Amino acid sequence: MAVPVLLFTAQCKKKKDALPFLLFGAQEATNPVDVNGNPLPNNEENGQQEVATSGPALITGSVVALEGDQVDGDFDYSSVKVQLVDPDGNVVAGGNLNANGDYSFSIDNLENNNYRVVIPEGQGLEGSHVDFNFVFDPTSSPTEKQLADIRAQVTTFITGPAIIHGSVESPGYDDGSVTVGPGPLAGVEVVLMNQNQDVIATTTTNNQGDFTFDLQDSNEWLSNGSYVIVARGSDVSSQGRSYTDVATGVDFVFQGNIQSNTTSVDAGKISSAWDAAQSASADITGKVSNVALSGVDMSGLTVELLDANGQVLDSDSTDSDGNYSLDKTLNNGVYSVRISGGSYQSVSKSFGFTARADGSTTAMDMGTIGIRPGDSLISGNITDQGTGSQVDGAVISFRPAQDQPIEKLSYLLDDPDLGAAIQRWIQEKQSTGSYQTYLTKSYEEAGDHLELTAVPGKWRFYVSAAGFSPSSDPQSGDNASNVITVNGATVQRSVALSSNTSRARIQGTAVVLDTLLNGSKNAYPGGAPGYTARGNGLPGMLAVLLNNQNQSGQPVAHIALTGADGSFSFGKTHVVLSGSSGSDAERVAEAVILYTSGQATTEGLGSGSWSGDALYSDSTGE
Repeated sequence: MAVPVLLFTAQCKKKKDALPFLLFGAQEATNPVDVNGNPLPNNEENGQQEVATSGPALITGSVVALEGDQVDGDFDYSSVKVQLVDPDGNVVAGGNLNANGDYSFSIDNLENNNYRVVIPEGQGLEGSHVDFNFVFDPTSSPTEKQLADIRAQVTTFITGPAIIHGSVESPGYDDGSVTVGPGPLAGVEVVLMNQNQDVIATTTTNNQGDFTFDLQDSNEWLSNGSYVIVARGSDVSSQGRSYTDVATGVDFVFQGNIQSNTTSVDAGKISSAWDAAQSASADITGKVSNVALSGVDMSGLTVELLDANGQVLDSDSTDSDGNYSLDKTLNNGVYSVRISGGSYQSVSKSFGFTARADGSTTAMDMGTIGIRPGDSLISGNITDQGTGSQVDGAVISFRPAQDQPIEKLSYLLDDPDLGAAIQRWIQEKQSTGSYQTYLTKSYEEAGDHLELTAVPGKWRFYVSAAGFSPSSDPQSGDNASNVITVNGATVQRSVALSSNTSRARIQGTAVVLDTLLNGSKNAYPGGAPGYTARGNGLPGMLAVLLNNQNQSGQPVAHIALTGADGSFSFGKTHVVLSGSSGSDAERVAEAVILYTSGQATTEGLGSGSWSGDALYSDSTGE
């Protein structure tokens, strides 16, 4: 009898890919199927035979995992189960592959028949099998059967069960006034969304701030791709302020070849910051003071709160003490307070606003803001007390009133005309306790009256003119008749002078003040409070006397040179001024230029006021 040749091949998952093998006969559609749904080989009846029809068997073989046409060298075979089944679908034996993909079935009594070794689907490999015919060989017990390799494709999945876990915490906050501790955030809703912002799952953090999305049910499996996790920190709060909502991305790629295995993704720590307030109600208070005068009524000034674009946000009026209050909800930023009204010059003060982090009312103290009154016009007539006729050439001499605080003079330290005098007055007051030096200013004709412009303050004054006694003794005390308060409004003040024929010589001594780098202060020859008298004057300096006229009515400046002891005496020597200079400082500068360029003269002054080369005034002045 001829020995049949057994030819078999590994069968693929799909039936159409199966290759028939000899001796098994055509597999009927009605044959039982294996675990993968493929028909099993035909059942072979043994009938009456004289030889043994069953016996011990050792069935061995190997499985090869493929990625396309390449062997997957990293595949984990040890988790794959294989089965030995008979044509009726009964599992004869089963077990796991070893690490190399090998299997071995040792069977005590295996009947002659057609069999199949099958890899059930869902174990990381596509379902596959190999069929074989077993005939017991009594001369070889057990009968060994080495099967052809089962070559199976590694399964890959674009979806699968997933567990995504992470935590939500806050870094805390501390600005020195508000402190919120760092740590985990409990009770935060955490939402998993796809790229279309469709909600996939929702959970809540526990007391440790941890969250987990458990998506192991088949209807919850994730597809490979990118997802967004949103932690809604605004659900919880501390000190009246919520935490911020924060989103983070997470990528999901199903790991493994077995779809029943869960892929775990660590989303890490999601940081939700405490939402410090960016705006709050601002309670802004402050005070407005007059920079030139003390004790004046400061009521009725308009105080406006402006944003960076100059828009008025709130306003108030000052009370009699200059107090004001503004109340407005402000965003963090730069603002200013503007004060205006009456005869005052408008003044502004800017400030930066930062809301209290907890959103509570933020108090802002603007302190005291000084406001300067406008200059005042002093208007009136200077008349002869005896005749009532107007006195020509009158001048006013002034110094601060003795009760004028030093700090109310400091606003004039940068004044181009008065700065030096202000500094001297302050030094006098600090060293002697009184203001002593007078400045002199001319009136200007304005129709039927005289007027002059005066800076704000409280001033001691007297009016003088040639041939008349001063309106008050310069050395007498301050009183209502010789003190004038200038606060931005026009002041009407007329003065009547008494005729006087006494004569006084105009002479003096130039005192030069010098402060060295080492801080020592010297006066030449002396007589200045706070300075060390050096006992000798500086000769050759120019002394200039303004506010006189020649016979033609032109303004002139008398000029005298200081002697060896620093003394000077004005005489006929003078220069004719252009009349275009606007200030005393400019007139003095013009006089010096004219003198040094040789344009001085002694002619044109007339007679009656001269004795030799000395200049006299018909007054009781020095």
